[in-house]
Amino acid sequence: MEKKKTSPFVKSGWKKLLHALAVLGLPVILLPVIYLGCAISISNGFDAVEPPFGVVMLYFLENMMGGVICALLSLLADWIRRRDEDNARLALFANILMGAGLVVEVAAFALLHFSTDAPFFVTEAAIITSYILVWKRSGKGYGEVLNQKMVVAYCVLSIIVVIAFWGMKVSYSRMTLVWGLFYLAGIYALTQNQSNIDFMMARRKHKMEHLPGVVRQRSFILTLVVIGAILVCVFLTPQIAWLFESLLQGIGMLLVTVIRFLLRLLPDGESDYVEEPVSGNNGDMGGFGGAEDGSPWWNYIMWPLLIGVSIWLLYTYRDSIMRWLITLVRMFKSKVKGALFAVPKRTRAGADGEGDYEDEVVELSATEVKEELRRQGFRLRDWKKALRAFRAMPADSGKYREGYRLALNWLVWKKVPVLPSDTPLMVLEKAKKILPESDWATVTEWYNYIRYGEPEGFPGESLSVLERTLNLMEKGKVAG
Repeated sequence: MEKKKTSPFVKSGWKKLLHALAVLGLPVILLPVIYLGCAISISNGFDAVEPPFGVVMLYFLENMMGGVICALLSLLADWIRRRDEDNARLALFANILMGAGLVVEVAAFALLHFSTDAPFFVTEAAIITSYILVWKRSGKGYGEVLNQKMVVAYCVLSIIVVIAFWGMKVSYSRMTLVWGLFYLAGIYALTQNQSNIDFMMARRKHKMEHLPGVVRQRSFILTLVVIGAILVCVFLTPQIAWLFESLLQGIGMLLVTVIRFLLRLLPDGESDYVEEPVSGNNGDMGGFGGAEDGSPWWNYIMWPLLIGVSIWLLYTYRDSIMRWLITLVRMFKSKVKGALFAVPKRTRAGADGEGDYEDEVVELSATEVKEELRRQGFRLRDWKKALRAFRAMPADSGKYREGYRLALNWLVWKKVPVLPSDTPLMVLEKAKKILPESDWATVTEWYNYIRYGEPEGFPGESLSVLERTLNLMEKGKVAG
């Protein structure tokens, strides 16, 4: 029998390489912060200057070096812990080693570059943050070091920095921020591509040796090709931007020509239209230029990209944003209501006439409290997600009880006054107005039998009516 070959990806150690590259990406997240710090001067009052490229690179490389040192110390600390995992002293020594490394690194940077200006303090804060990030995440798998939130955080920091430069009217190189984003996005794509393959193999309970090497190779090469195409676009940014600008100018000239032709077809169509001379593009073929210069790259690519990222962030985190806004509005409302309509504390004598006691009268709206609890306890998206998990469960009593619980949650969301103390028969009486009585009565009978009847085996036929009821709830095809 022919022995299957092990995947070259495992043999060649690409996982270790991807892990190292992902760890190096953690300090890159702080690049926009360092770049902005190097543009601010507070030694003689607040002032904004163009970030010196040499200073930015020096501080950034020292930040990267701090991340590398932290990663090496993390490996040493893990090795110390593994010598005796039950020894608390070794674990404490490893933690002390990591803390000492942070202190030494911060002190070394302070001795080399101490000043009372912004670049020193901002870079010092970035180095501390990078060290902590590497400390916390370098021990994870190569697919878990960099995550989506970190790439988004870099984009948000870059947008803030760009807005800050625009407000200070300082020239800067946008390519510096673009290269950081390109590195993070590229490494994130590679690690997620390969870790997804690992996840699918583990989910199907296959050994990694069963994976044909060609699968990893093709997937890895395809991801590299996509990253390479993006890299070519970054290198040819001025030419691509110039091409976009030329296309737009050509479309504009075509529209002007068509309009002039139509005007000539009209009676007495001698129009007073005067053709304005078209100025040639004497710039750098759409290069980045200074902050005060116009750029097709910025006008036609970066601004739409930033708008798209903003829309994507708002859409992805819309629930969290809405909950935060609602909480903020309710907090403001309660503060104002408390300040304007607060009930004063009352003091009165006790029943025996000796001593005083005071009680604070708090007025609560039962309707508002119930509505708040109902909204906080139920989210339709989470309910549907739990419903999908229910459908994937094996047929047993636990699945039936989980389905019954989902149905009760849905009834509460539909304002059916179901209480935790209600018996299944009481729930049946309350749910008659909104659910088909025959179906829910059958669900209740099966639930009582499974929960309290102690059957020898699980009756599989009980799931059909419960699943039909849950499907109606999911589709909203019930009364109410």
